[in-house]
Amino acid sequence: MHMKRTTFHKKKGISTILGTLIFIGIVFSAYVPMTLVMKQADNVYERKIHETKALDMEKETEDLMVTAYGEAASTDLTVYLQNRGANEVTIIRVWLNEEIHEVEEVISAKTSSELGPYSVAGAESPLRVKVTTDNGNIFECNLGSVLYSEINGWYTPSYAVTVVIMNNWGQYEIIVEDSLDVEVGYYKSSGNEQDDVSKTFLVSDTPDVYDVEVLKKVGGGWNYLIGPEFTINVPSGSGNPVVYVVVDGT
Repeated sequence: MHMKRTTFHKKKGISTILGTLIFIGIVFSAYVPMTLVMKQADNVYERKIHETKALDMEKETEDLMVTAYGEAASTDLTVYLQNRGANEVTIIRVWLNEEIHEVEEVISAKTSSELGPYSVAGAESPLRVKVTTDNGNIFECNLGSVLYSEINGWYTPSYAVTVVIMNNWGQYEIIVEDSLDVEVGYYKSSGNEQDDVSKTFLVSDTPDVYDVEVLKKVGGGWNYLIGPEFTINVPSGSGNPVVYVVVDGT
């Protein structure tokens, strides 16, 4: 009697195992690259979020003071910029009403710069003066629109005195008086200042001589950094309606 053997089920089992292994290999070969791509996309997304937050923070910290003035009987206009922030600012555009001037001016922290002079056709008055930074911030002339007269040239309706104290740490007092000894500006630190101090005081529209005193608290008393009898003319000899007094507060 002959016995007949068959290996059909064994071959079928091997085929099933091989098929499963091939399927698993295909799944893993697709899953691993897909995971890497998704992880890379997440990294790009997180980097973009970080860059956007950093840009927003830099934009929020920009702080510019803008003034504009001209020489007597001239249609030329100069734009004066003071960077009061902690980071450098790049100016890319100057607006004189709707007239645009493309520029590229980098102003370091706590420094100032002048742009121009610009010749304004027809001496259009009043004139809105604005500047745009590379972060998209727009800063207008702090003293409002600039006016023109054939006698005075370009001028701002308001004169001002700006006191800047270059400081690392300290408590300060600022006093500004006109020629009649009338106090027109006063500031006193509420505590120790940890950065530079910049204060602007609007004064009379009539040209005058002003006495500026800056004091620093030392121990239980106050010491003069400038003054008494430190005087300035407003407007300045060059016609700038805002006169700056820079003091070393260290």
